[in-house]
Amino acid sequence: MIHICDYGIGNVQSILNAFSRIGVSAEIISDPEKINSADGLIVPGVGAFGDAVYMLRNMGFEQPIIDFAQAGKPVLGICAGMQLLANIGTEFGKHRGLGLIEGTVDRISFPLGEELVLPHMGWNALKTFGDDKIVADLPGDKTCYFAHSFQFVPDDRSVIVATVDYGGEIVACVARGNVFGAQFHPEKSQEVGLKFLSNFAEKCAKC
Repeated sequence: MIHICDYGIGNVQSILNAFSRIGVSAEIISDPEKINSADGLIVPGVGAFGDAVYMLRNMGFEQPIIDFAQAGKPVLGICAGMQLLANIGTEFGKHRGLGLIEGTVDRISFPLGEELVLPHMGWNALKTFGDDKIVADLPGDKTCYFAHSFQFVPDDRSVIVATVDYGGEIVACVARGNVFGAQFHPEKSQEVGLKFLSNFAEKCAKC
């Protein structure tokens, strides 16, 4: 069973529906004490980093998520949930994240001098690399749906397994051991997103 953390900020029903479409058992939980019984954990999120991490802590999810990850069980952060995996977020002030993958969340910059519209919203094709199976065998041109103005910049670039091009390279997916993050919304990304969630479910089944 995969548990989807409902801490008041996140598109939890759409994620649950996506797992249902691929025949994977999942449950929305608002009680952090239920985390330990899961095979895998989804940390969703929308909006600003500070608001998301405040709600996560206020509802008591922070330490149980950290403990779950440190026990070697699969964790997937989606959109702002991926950003929460970082050490620090800088949106509307400096905020401490979960620290599960070292890095900082900063506003998207355009090093080539081409100022594009923010938020980065809409469809964009992933460029995948590395050998992590979370991005294996994604169909078609790997186009996914994004909606964000800030991006996760990891300290160690080897954790990056997918990027997109939007006026420069933007980190789209990270993986370190049993901890994964998707800046895009797999639950909104049609067949590509469903395959991505299926890959995550396979990791959960092996733990």
